[in-house]
Amino acid sequence: MTAAVDPANLHFQSITFRGQQPGPKLIVSGAVHGNETCGTQAIRRVLQDIDQGRLAITGGMVTFVPVTNPLAYARGERAGDRNLNRNLGPISNPLDFEDRVANWLCPLLAQHEVLLDLHSTRCAPSSAPVPPPCSPPRTATNRRGPCTSRPTAPRPGPARRRSRSTS
Repeated sequence: MTAAVDPANLHFQSITFRGQQPGPKLIVSGAVHGNETCGTQAIRRVLQDIDQGRLAITGGMVTFVPVTNPLAYARGERAGDRNLNRNLGPISNPLDFEDRVANWLCPLLAQHEVLLDLHSTRCAPSSAPVPPPCSPPRTATNRRGPCTSRPTAPRPGPARRRSRSTS
């Protein structure tokens, strides 16, 4: 069942931070599909960490788009009028809400070098607690980083024979 949402009351939001040093230009997007809420929650958590001084952008530029498709997000459905992920490009005569998203988003994407588009396979309720990391952060002594499995012994490959050719 589709929730009654007036697209005219929706808006687009992006938040940009620039470091004092040069660096890459990254854009991070969430909720291209309205029922994929984990990316939006992750972005909001990072924004909170920046606001509270726990994380700093020292170089380059990063732009966050917590909700890329506000209509689909407001409805809690994969798509608003259509699937934004299947056809994204500016159009001079927008016919549906996703065309308007594209007309706003495409120029924003063009200002960046790297896109991190967050998708999820399950919906997370907006009040869901964020789980703790599953392993310590990456350090010089812990090169695996968070949420990685322990290295395993290499698997033996097929036996190789050396052949000599004589001419």
